[in-house]
Amino acid sequence: MRFGVAVVAVGLSVTVLTAPPVAAQTEFGAFVGHQMDESFSGSVRFGVEARYHLRNSPLQLQPAVSDQPGTGGFPATLRVDVNLLYQTAAAGDWPVEPYLGVGGGYDHVGGEFSANKLVANFVAGFRLKLKGATAITPFVNSEYSFAKQFTNEYHIEIGVLYSPPHR
Repeated sequence: MRFGVAVVAVGLSVTVLTAPPVAAQTEFGAFVGHQMDESFSGSVRFGVEARYHLRNSPLQLQPAVSDQPGTGGFPATLRVDVNLLYQTAAAGDWPVEPYLGVGGGYDHVGGEFSANKLVANFVAGFRLKLKGATAITPFVNSEYSFAKQFTNEYHIEIGVLYSPPHR
């Protein structure tokens, strides 16, 4: 399972770095988070994501891959998400840029009672606009995932995005 996450992460990074300059801006990064529902309380989540800013639009496409290693008797989970985010611009000197979004995902839960499920995602978060010209942007992301006939999940994550120079 870990090998699969590494392959997808490398593939996602290569895709982002070699994307044609059609999009106005592309960012990629990593995050660490915590699953906060009662079924997997205490589960840490690690992942990578990209954000493709759609030209002349406040919309961003956010593909992400994450892994929750099995700890404390809980099974490991591999997750693949694709969300569409609506990003608002920071007002004046305010360093916070909030966003909202929706999307979908696929979870593979390992262990004795292995399961696969499709989920609907509802996303809210914010980015911190750092002073000066920097390619690094910290963010806080929260995601509620609904899956019919499964336990719903709530994640909160912190991470950083890197914006490569425009070509």
